[in-house]
Amino acid sequence: MGCETGNQEGIQIPVRPVRKHICNGPVVINAIPLRGRLAGLEQVLAEVWRQIPSFASGNGVLAVSRDWYENNPVNCEAGFPVSGRKFYPSVFAVNTGSSRLTRIISEQLMLPKLLHRMKADRVFSLCNVSPVAFSGKQFVMVHDLHWFRQAAIFRGYSDKLRAGYVRSAISLSIARSQRVYTGSPHSANDIGEMFGVTARVFPWGARSFFYDSPHLPCPVSGEFLLFVGQTNRRKNLPAFIKAVRGKGFPPLVIAGSCGDGESEILQTAVPGEIIRLGEPDDATVHSLLANAQAMVYPSLYEGFGLPVIEAMAAGCPVVAAAVTSIPFVAAGAAVLVDPHCHESMALGVEKVMNNRSEYIRMGRLRAQGMTMEAAVSKLLRDIFSDN
Repeated sequence: MGCETGNQEGIQIPVRPVRKHICNGPVVINAIPLRGRLAGLEQVLAEVWRQIPSFASGNGVLAVSRDWYENNPVNCEAGFPVSGRKFYPSVFAVNTGSSRLTRIISEQLMLPKLLHRMKADRVFSLCNVSPVAFSGKQFVMVHDLHWFRQAAIFRGYSDKLRAGYVRSAISLSIARSQRVYTGSPHSANDIGEMFGVTARVFPWGARSFFYDSPHLPCPVSGEFLLFVGQTNRRKNLPAFIKAVRGKGFPPLVIAGSCGDGESEILQTAVPGEIIRLGEPDDATVHSLLANAQAMVYPSLYEGFGLPVIEAMAAGCPVVAAAVTSIPFVAAGAAVLVDPHCHESMALGVEKVMNNRSEYIRMGRLRAQGMTMEAAVSKLLRDIFSDN
């Protein structure tokens, strides 16, 4: 009853009318792996946190680590209660412990049970990996495939073990997901080439305060070059330090948390070449970008490259690697260099310092309209839709 029929080679085939999916259970945003504040994913999560009430209509849940919840003041702005019983609208803060293993257990064992208890309609996983045991509808954001493409950077036993887990988990997550999202056309092509799926591209942007004047004085006096981000091996900082050595350029300020390439950076640099600031807050990053001679980003592999667009928004000229997603983000408004060539990197810094005002102008034009707020709004609209 209520079915039409279609004819294919004389056979009567029932064709059911298309019905719009009705969302009966909560939509869960899974961000359990995130802990820090400076990295790009934590910035995305903070904006999701602010905007989800306007999309969820009483039907959205954020699953985060308790560390992230307790260390981020935005929880007061969003007006979410932490609740283990009344599930939505709410934040469910999971005590993931301090080790990678306990975070994996939380995401892959505890979260699926929680989702079933909630009778969740769908789960969107923000951090490359989804809770694969969940039998409901799954969406996943895969930011990049450096776990596959940059295997040589994982050197120790624990690093290789972790990379092996993430590669397997990403593969399973993509296979289980009805939608795969990513941040750049390069990453979408990479995902399509490796997994044969079409990813939806949602580029990120700079948070709106980067477009304004900074409120704090700069913590570094004099001229300086700037790198913002975690000091991972794929960021290629030792090669950049060697490339600009003896060229008369200002020292390199490194602002970000310690990554797996930290010790190599410290071993490479000689006194006076770098200034290590640790992990500054957002206002300090803004002040650094507004005062740096240039922001350098010689990374070997990026899924998007958020510091590039943030620097442009803040009026800081950019020297960046001409690889993976960075040319898409820069869009002709930065000096792009070969990250494997010392001469290319040194010439890039010289070029941008000789033409700072022009690259500041082009960067600001490129960054116009590319805000994190708008990017997250588009992403949430898609997650809560049935298209």
